[in-house]
Amino acid sequence: MKAESTNRSEPLKQTGAAKPGVRPIADEPNIDGKPVYTVETRILNPDSLFREKGLCDGPTFSPGSACVYSCRYCYVEAMMNRGGSAVSDTLEKTGTRFQDVVIRRNQPMERLRAELRDTRGQLRYKEDTGTVYASPAVDVAATVELARETTDLCLEILESTGWTIRLLSKSPLLKQIAAAIPARWKRRVIYSLSTGTLDEALAKAIEPDAPLPAKRLETLKELQQEGFRTFAMLCPILPQDPVVYAKEAAERIDFDACEHVWAEVLNRRGASMQRTAQALEEAGLTQWAQRLHRVFGKGSTPAWEAYGRDTFNALADVVPAGKLRFLQYVTRASRGFWTAQEERGAILLGKATKRAKKSTSQKSPPNAKRSAAGKKAWKTIHRNRAKSATVPPPSRKSDLARGGL
Repeated sequence: MKAESTNRSEPLKQTGAAKPGVRPIADEPNIDGKPVYTVETRILNPDSLFREKGLCDGPTFSPGSACVYSCRYCYVEAMMNRGGSAVSDTLEKTGTRFQDVVIRRNQPMERLRAELRDTRGQLRYKEDTGTVYASPAVDVAATVELARETTDLCLEILESTGWTIRLLSKSPLLKQIAAAIPARWKRRVIYSLSTGTLDEALAKAIEPDAPLPAKRLETLKELQQEGFRTFAMLCPILPQDPVVYAKEAAERIDFDACEHVWAEVLNRRGASMQRTAQALEEAGLTQWAQRLHRVFGKGSTPAWEAYGRDTFNALADVVPAGKLRFLQYVTRASRGFWTAQEERGAILLGKATKRAKKSTSQKSPPNAKRSAAGKKAWKTIHRNRAKSATVPPPSRKSDLARGGL
């Protein structure tokens, strides 16, 4: 696949003077006009809340903290930009906004190797057969260089653990990652292209710098035709006629070839809905903006709940039995309804679920083992950070060319 160059010769622009704790990548160009910074942050989270979404069995990994893409509905900032965090410090010290920068994590390979091992250098997860998910924070294949970085991280995980890897991206470069995985590990990686909207004009408004849905769907189909394991990700689904949307999704995505189908309506975390509505208005998509305004803001909870239920029911009618994984944040008032829908594929999220937190001794043996290993891993991660930080950075010249658009 031939990649187009994007601002390859433009030098890194900083909005603030260099300050301790923030490392601009001075020898690399901006990515689509975004300055690139690195932070000293772990790569592996051995016990992530993404387990509750069914996307993994606890572990996740991420080579970055702020994405190349600037999707208007993204809620990662609310998750990452907290007081005292590396992301918060970076934004404060550089005077930049989250959506205007790319934040990568320093020496990802060295850190990951250390985090997968204990203090004696022994592999922690070699016998663990759970699933690890990437990425909870950034797109894993937004550029050629980032796709290569993800490939290297995946190869290390496949060699050093027993995990199956679940990868999600909006980029057709995901196929390059699949091509680089040795045949002996082909069945240990599951791929998906995120396609919450199938409308090209809508995608241009709310996902302005991401590949269009048609290209993503084409890549997903190619992966399936080549025998790779895949899942579908319909997220976020904006307010619209849910029956029409579900029918089109079933026509354009081979759900039978997908192991599972995750779906979610637009998340109300952070300012995601306000930014999305503004983008729709600026693009002249007035009806889309009006429908969205009805489901957020004061007094909108009943409308948002109806939006979720209608979307769920429409998808449950077209997704093969046992495959739907519909993510829904519930309230105490709505919990009863959604609990009754778990057999049809509803996954309840949020504080109102009031799920009993079982102790390690109460968990099933595999989960107990992962939880205990996760707690031990944190201690090792902190011990090894200083050690990994002394390793010289890789010398390979980065190729941050975009591809597949």
